Amino acid sequence: MVNQALRYRYLLSHEPFNFKGRLEDAPRTLAYAGRMVALQRELRAQLWDAECRDTVGALVTEPFAIQRRPLSDRHAKAAELLSRVGLPADMARRYPHQLSGGMQQRVAIARAYALDPQVLLMDEPFGALDAQTRVVMQEELVKLARKNPRTVLFITHSVEEAVYLADRVVIMTSRPGKIKEIIDVKTVREQENWDKHTKIEDVMDLESFVHLRTRIWKSLREEHAGTDH
Repeated sequence: MVNQALRYRYLLSHEPFNFKGRLEDAPRTLAYAGRMVALQRELRAQLWDAECRDTVGALVTEPFAIQRRPLSDRHAKAAELLSRVGLPADMARRYPHQLSGGMQQRVAIARAYALDPQVLLMDEPFGALDAQTRVVMQEELVKLARKNPRTVLFITHSVEEAVYLADRVVIMTSRPGKIKEIIDVKTVREQENWDKHTKIEDVMDLESFVHLRTRIWKSLREEHAGTDH
């Protein structure tokens, strides 16, 4: 039962989202208390598997194959999902190893959107990308969030990435891992109208961005200093 659930790497939940999960075999999904959730990190790992023999289109629409939807519907949906992340429809005929790291990441995000989840769990999704591609993907994720709003739990070790992408930044303690502080970014973003800027460097130059970044760094340093004793 566990292997079947993990195979599809989706979470289906039935109670308020509280991070206390359970496995269910009936829908062939991993049940997690609260909502439909897509695990983006696991999807990316499958795309980067050198042994993968599935086309991009097959990978993106695998959830619909599980549901036994007609093949014509799957093809149309693959084109729609790829378009949503800025990729042409003919990309569906390619294989993951034929794509750049940035393209693979776009495909992983498209697949995460396949079942229209309420929540996306993204664990260091851009960590393996080069610096330039990482910035582009951060900008693309912001654009996608504006067009298709979702709740996203985004895990990162980059302070700049956290401030740029988040509505709220949750700072964790080292050991044991507990919430130390929650910093409101959304209010500052709206007051300073960050969204008028399309390039990440323009946002990072803003005084309000620098202030939030510095505040988070100070909090992290305090936490690090406390663990040295």
